[in-house]
Amino acid sequence: MGLYSFIFIFLILIIVLLWFYKDSILGKIVEKFEFAQKYRSQISNFSEPARAIQYIVLSLSFARYVVFSSQFALCVFLFIPNISIEECLLCIGATYLFTTIIPTFALAEFGIRGPIAVAIFSLYNYDALSVFSATILVWVINLAIPAALGSVLMLSNKKKANSNYSPHEL
Repeated sequence: MGLYSFIFIFLILIIVLLWFYKDSILGKIVEKFEFAQKYRSQISNFSEPARAIQYIVLSLSFARYVVFSSQFALCVFLFIPNISIEECLLCIGATYLFTTIIPTFALAEFGIRGPIAVAIFSLYNYDALSVFSATILVWVINLAIPAALGSVLMLSNKKKANSNYSPHEL
């Protein structure tokens, strides 16, 4: 298991680094093909953002991944206490990878992430109900509760704004 985890994480890091330095790699690929020479200026426009901004975005993305993975791991440990940390993090990373590949919108995300997580965790013979419960709990914490609170705040602000309205002010 350790070797597969290392290979998986290594491949993900290679993909991230290739994506991060894509403008220089993409430029070299374009130089090799004659038919793509006319698109060279358009491709070079994608490399305009400063490296500092790219590092900030990469750092924020990594921090977001750590936060959401930690939440998911805590929920998994709540429902599956006998899972090893290595298997948990590997399954979470794979779940996020496959969830990212499939296009969804926020409300349907738990309907996609749940079955994907169940499929991945079931490779290690973990209970589907426990995995799905952890996935739903993460969705509720990150989406349902903030959406409900936001709706309540928006409605209360709208009522306050409507109560201050006077038809005689026109």
